[in-house]
Amino acid sequence: MPKSTGREVVSLAVLGDERVTWRPTTYATERWGCSLRFSYPIAKLADYRTRHAELEASPNPFATVVLAHLAAQDTRGDAPRRRQVKLALTRRLYERGYSRERILSLFRFIDWLLALPAEQETLFWQDVQEYEEERTMPYVTSVERIGLARGREEGREEGLREALRRIVRARYGVVPEALEIRIAAADREALDELIDRASVVQTVDDL
Repeated sequence: MPKSTGREVVSLAVLGDERVTWRPTTYATERWGCSLRFSYPIAKLADYRTRHAELEASPNPFATVVLAHLAAQDTRGDAPRRRQVKLALTRRLYERGYSRERILSLFRFIDWLLALPAEQETLFWQDVQEYEEERTMPYVTSVERIGLARGREEGREEGLREALRRIVRARYGVVPEALEIRIAAADREALDELIDRASVVQTVDDL
């Protein structure tokens, strides 16, 4: 058995959906006369839409995560704007003075979350290269760029499938067989649409 540290443990729910009024703070379950009620604080990322300047000024790496998350929602369907926002967030990593390891770690998250179509992706990398040359700080090398691209193409769809399954289980308790078959066969666009719908529909049958 691991030795106890004597520290208290707390839970925090981070809500990344776009429904302003959805703010669950309790979980309750009951079976065969046994019941459990669990209360927890929440952090609603949508609340930070009005605190953009505060996020921009914060040295906390999680501020970058929140900015990228909100940008992914705000630029859905607008690839040129998403490219500009993605570049701004990438430049911000350099300007924060983070270490190379932290820059690459946060960049991989931004790169995955703000995926771009091929043409915009090419323009984005050209912008990054020009910026790095200006600062003489080539943090993201060509080899790493190839690896990121391959990982994004090979892993993004499977990652989306797993994310969708988790959302469905959390909201409805189970992934029906018919939906599992649909998830397994869906392409990236269909998976994105299903994830958006899974966050708002009332029943799993609506998917």
